[in-house]
Amino acid sequence: MLRDNIRPYLPRIISRELTNRDVAALLKVSEYTVCRVLKQLKIKRDPAPDRAAHKALLRQRKEVRENAAKTLSIKAAAAAANCSTRTIYRLRKKD
Repeated sequence: MLRDNIRPYLPRIISRELTNRDVAALLKVSEYTVCRVLKQLKIKRDPAPDRAAHKALLRQRKEVRENAAKTLSIKAAAAAANCSTRTIYRLRKKD
């Protein structure tokens, strides 16, 4: 019965639009139960998106924080880099 209830959500689960937790909440069952049913159905999700773009973004954010720490005041650097003042203090101490 649960298998039949999960089937309408399968395309969205496979494409990672819905998580197991979301489906479990919709069906009012535990996340573990949804995982077990999907395993029995031999459902394989699409692979996760490429991490290279994410790593490039992290590298760029780090550069912004470091440059702001070097050139601006503590509070201005924290606001410009969208981070805490403690992070700016730590970056200044590192240099």
